[in-house]
Amino acid sequence: MKDKLIQQSFFFGNTEIEVIKNEVPSNYGCTKFELLAAFLWKCRTIALDLHPEEIVRLTYPINIRGKSLKIELP
Repeated sequence: MKDKLIQQSFFFGNTEIEVIKNEVPSNYGCTKFELLAAFLWKCRTIALDLHPEEIVRLTYPINIRGKSLKIELP
């Protein structure tokens, strides 16, 4: 499978975001990041022709430095 994978960059402007957003029910209230992550994951899954019962995961690192999350540590 490694030989089949390629790296490519895409630009999603406001027009592209709106087209994708119009495919999602308005009551979902997802962020642009969630919208793009779900869209790209769906496209990837379709492109790889995975079995419908196969478990797949999406992980992404986040940077919370400087964010006020008000998390209490023990």
